Amino acid sequence: LGIPAEPLFRSTHYLKEQTVPFVQEYMDEQRQFRTNPWAHKYYTGGLGIYLSKWVGIFGGDVAKYVDYEMDGTFMAEIQVQVMRVVLGVFYMSGLNSELKEGYFSNYDVYFTNAGTSYFSVLLGIDVYEQKYVKVTPFVALGGGDMMDEITYDYLFYLGANVDIPLFATRPSRIGGLSAGVHIRLKYMAQFGSMDERSIVFEGKEDSYYGDFVIEDGHKIGNSLNHFFSIGIGFYLW
Repeated sequence: LGIPAEPLFRSTHYLKEQTVPFVQEYMDEQRQFRTNPWAHKYYTGGLGIYLSKWVGIFGGDVAKYVDYEMDGTFMAEIQVQVMRVVLGVFYMSGLNSELKEGYFSNYDVYFTNAGTSYFSVLLGIDVYEQKYVKVTPFVALGGGDMMDEITYDYLFYLGANVDIPLFATRPSRIGGLSAGVHIRLKYMAQFGSMDERSIVFEGKEDSYYGDFVIEDGHKIGNSLNHFFSIGIGFYLW
């Protein structure tokens, strides 16, 4: 008794086209896992918490009227990544701002000093990720207050994160959980638009009365600041 040729052909074709590629793919994944257990996690996502120190360079119209002093700068970030898309929030503090000498907001407040803080939400894209580095450009939108007299309508950011993994636990299997520690380097440009109430006055002190005499009022325009930060983070993926 012979085996019909057509069923044998079908079995051979199925084995060649379906079973062999599946087994080959599985073996390739296992081989890659043994070589680099984290390779299958690139561009997949996770949850990260970061704490950083930052420095800034300040410019734009605001810099004409305000002096800045960085004191105990601090940034906290939380981000969630799904595939290549990154969503997050960050909070910045540690900046003191004061109207320059010769400017004041009204007769009662000649000089003001206040802590400046920023809170923003961001959207990023994981454009490059390998064993030793990860690069994520982002845009962000937020707000902040410098002092009672000077407030922002909005703050817009363009920037990028560069994450350098220091350590990560080995996942037990492909798709298994891993926890890691990263060094984060960040640059971002901050574009700010001032609230319409943000007006300061130029004046001179009247020595007889000890008060300031108004000469002119100035509507504060926009700001352009640059921030650089370095920090450490915990990442679960």
